[in-house]
Amino acid sequence: MKTPSALSLLIGLFFLAGGSCQNTRETLTGEWQETLEGMTLRPVYPPRQDFQVGDVYLSHPDAAALEQWVSTLDLSGVAATFQARRGPFSGKGVRPASSGAKNAMHLVAFPEFSGINVRGRDIDWLVPSEALSMAEGESWQGDHEVTLKISSASSFGLPFNLISKVMIEETSEGETSVQRLRPEVGISLSTLARTQSFPATSPDPHVRLEVVTEVYYAHAFDISVTRLRQPARDVTEPIELVDASIQDNNKGLVEALNQRLVVVAPSTPGTNLRILGATDATIVLRRTFEEPIAVGYRSMRVTLNKKTGEVVSYDSHNPIPKADKPATRRDRFDLEGALALELADHLQGKAELIEVRYDPTISRWRLQVRLDEGAETPFIPRSQRAAIAEHAGERTNRLSSEDKRRLQRFVDAGGIVFETR
Repeated sequence: MKTPSALSLLIGLFFLAGGSCQNTRETLTGEWQETLEGMTLRPVYPPRQDFQVGDVYLSHPDAAALEQWVSTLDLSGVAATFQARRGPFSGKGVRPASSGAKNAMHLVAFPEFSGINVRGRDIDWLVPSEALSMAEGESWQGDHEVTLKISSASSFGLPFNLISKVMIEETSEGETSVQRLRPEVGISLSTLARTQSFPATSPDPHVRLEVVTEVYYAHAFDISVTRLRQPARDVTEPIELVDASIQDNNKGLVEALNQRLVVVAPSTPGTNLRILGATDATIVLRRTFEEPIAVGYRSMRVTLNKKTGEVVSYDSHNPIPKADKPATRRDRFDLEGALALELADHLQGKAELIEVRYDPTISRWRLQVRLDEGAETPFIPRSQRAAIAEHAGERTNRLSSEDKRRLQRFVDAGGIVFETR
């Protein structure tokens, strides 16, 4: 069963190595998901080849993730007609088999994803440790900065008005027109209604289907790893992600490393790992896939009345660009700054918030406030502390495991110390 998730892409880079580090993966995940959502894309988890335009999934009403794969539409006819009207492209590639025509995938340039610091063995899950240790031995056990880029990518998509002709039919019932799923789609509403789970106290009269309309495929990833704590001796400047001159200068070293890498870290099935360049501070690797794998997608949501089968609505279900989202929830802060903003709103009219900081020596939050004459120190019930913590978490740029622990401490009894002026 196919099960992509709106949780992110980069956990799915298990293709790169077999180890794991939860904190590092969570950080990479959040950064990459935000990058894709900025392009109104949802991540495919895990990244895989078997994901294509025309796939139909169950969709929970409140969830960003897809649930269960239920069907795939035959789009070969409309795809061929659509491509015949498009101008020629020089990009190479063959899109998924269901669409029927060649050379329909178009090149895509993805932005770099960088600035993630990792420590020591925490990087093993992302890059085989043998590839790093070959460059500089045990000195690679310090702190690192990782830069990721989808160096080769392509996409394929179809307008929903064409997809809807294959999926939906319109019939007349008396003086009204009714839209329903075509029989050839092969979806049983009664079965889907039993599959989806909703709270018993508020039964939902609808079934929601997610139809994939556009897919972005990766052909290769470039991974640049730079050691941040360098030895005292002079070191070579870090190299760029792809730099032909560096590769020429280090050709002998790179070829020797690649020959050894084949022995100590053989490629996983369907992929190939190669070192592009190396210095005593940086190593750059490329993971190439024999067949493109899906990393992101766009979709439309079709809502059906689960009793009558009528199409109630269909609309886009893609991430909203950052500029279009409410600023109060999309402005990104560190944890203390986010908590200060939420507390200032909550305490308005009761006290003036001066400072918010977490004191690790006592494992408590210190809230410094200025009270009006005769005013009492404010009391924040647990339910309100929980709501404040939740909203602060939404404002925070990245929530580490330590941030989550501190937020929980804010909610727990005794986790706050008020200091008044």
